Amino acid sequence: MPSPISNAGGAEIKTRKSGFVGHDRFRGYGTTRCSKASIIDGLKIAESEARNIAEMVSESRCCSDILIRTSDVVGMLHAAATGIVQNHIAACVVRLLQEEDRGTRQRGMDELMKTIATLLPFAGR
Repeated sequence: MPSPISNAGGAEIKTRKSGFVGHDRFRGYGTTRCSKASIIDGLKIAESEARNIAEMVSESRCCSDILIRTSDVVGMLHAAATGIVQNHIAACVVRLLQEEDRGTRQRGMDELMKTIATLLPFAGR
């Protein structure tokens, strides 16, 4: 049974059966590097959910339910991307920025900017 939640107006809202929302799967991304295993697990869950969404569409299920599930998958993919970026910055970019050679440090800065632009497509415009 879905657990009830109250919104700002006090009305009760039902969550999905599992209570799982994509980004909740990756708690702690902001404080520590995420393991490769947890990123892969999250991507596998997103893949499975995407297949379920395709079934829902082919069965002409409720559009609202499909949109909620789609939003969950987007959240899962965003969480995975966030973990990958954090790992990349912590492992690769920081190493380049700590080098003594100015050219290497500049490559590190360029890599950081490229990574940010990948997540924020409007940043490079």
